[in-house]
Amino acid sequence: MTAALSLIRNDDQSAHASPGHPERPDRVVAILEGIAADQQLAALPWLDAPVGRRALPRLVHSEEEVRRVEGLAVKGSAESLGLQTTASVVESIFLVIVLDGLFAIFFASIGM
Repeated sequence: MTAALSLIRNDDQSAHASPGHPERPDRVVAILEGIAADQQLAALPWLDAPVGRRALPRLVHSEEEVRRVEGLAVKGSAESLGLQTTASVVESIFLVIVLDGLFAIFFASIGM
């Protein structure tokens, strides 16, 4: 018995652009043009991509890559991103000041 073959497409993929990622809009367009130019491929039915589940990316990406991409996800607006960035910078500066103070105390206690 031969399994039915279909093509799955997500129109949002044509807008996917991420530096370093192999999937990009021009590649998606080239693939779709290649399918359209091939009579056998063009005859295959198209299916809508199902709504993704959290486990799906892990089928083709490492856990590290999935977490990296999740970490890049920004919720809210540009203002929200600005506030998150500012909070991050303030926390980092605070941590540097605290560590500097701790090292100063430590080095003073050992006579350096």
